[in-house]
Order: sequence, then C-alpha cells, then structure tokens
Amino acid sequence: MSNTTTALYKIIDRLNNLFIAEGFKSFTFGSVTDVNLFREEPEFPSVLTMIQPITYDSTQTTLTFAIIVADKVDKTGNSYIEYAKDNSVDIYQDLLIKTQSVLNKMDERYLSTYDTLKLGYQLQYNVSMDPFSEDYPDLLTGYIVKVSFNVPNMTVC
Repeated sequence: MSNTTTALYKIIDRLNNLFIAEGFKSFTFGSVTDVNLFREEPEFPSVLTMIQPITYDSTQTTLTFAIIVADKVDKTGNSYIEYAKDNSVDIYQDLLIKTQSVLNKMDERYLSTYDTLKLGYQLQYNVSMDPFSEDYPDLLTGYIVKVSFNVPNMTVC
C-alpha cells in the first residue's frame, strides 16, 4: 500500500475523531448527496468532508479537502441581539473556535517529532474558511474549510 493511500485513511480517521471530540454530532465523508438533511432528527453541529483535486510532483503528493462545518440556526433568539435576529453570530464563533482547535491538533507544530513521522502527513498552513448561510429544510450556518496536507512520495513495502 502506498504512503499516500495510508495517509488518506489516517487523515480522514483523525479528522473524524477530532471533530467528534470537539462536540460535533456527525461526521460524513463523501459528497453533499451523502448527507440526509431531511431526516426526522438531523444531528448538528455536523461535518462533511469531501476530497478535492490532488496534486503531486516527484517528492510529494498534496491531498486537498473541502470540509463543511455547519450548525442549525435558532431563529428564536440570540445572546447578542444587537448583531443579528438569530444565533448565527454565535454559531460562526463556536464553529470557528472548534475548527481551529481540530486543525491545530492536525498541525505538526503542535505534535512531537515521533507523532509527525508516525502520521505521515504535514498540514499546509494556508487554510481558508469561507462562511455560508443556506436555507435547506432548516437554516444552516457555518464554514467551508479548504485545507491541504502534504504526503511524501514513497511506497511502503
């Protein structure tokens, strides 16, 4: 199995574990069609991770992901009512803190050298978080996070 294949599984598994540890209720890998927003009790906050175009050269492969973190807006109130008529500001703040916490735990600067070598990937530091607010069956607010990981090109024998 190649190092890239192993790293892909490790990255997805680690993201899943870290987001769940941060209090997210569901983690899905795939596409938007894999998420059932119409079920009776959708679980929020939730995470959807989608693989994006992959690039490689002679020394490394770059795995890129779009991670959608979202929560359901409560239109009945907001702790800071002067900012919005609902709790969307609270959601943006909460999701920002939790997502940054997950990404910090994926970042080699916060890991020991042994952990970095064991993991087999390195987080790129140019992460972007684009806010969104969409009305599906419920109003969802959150971020689309674009993040990439570098994996050295080598085959594990």
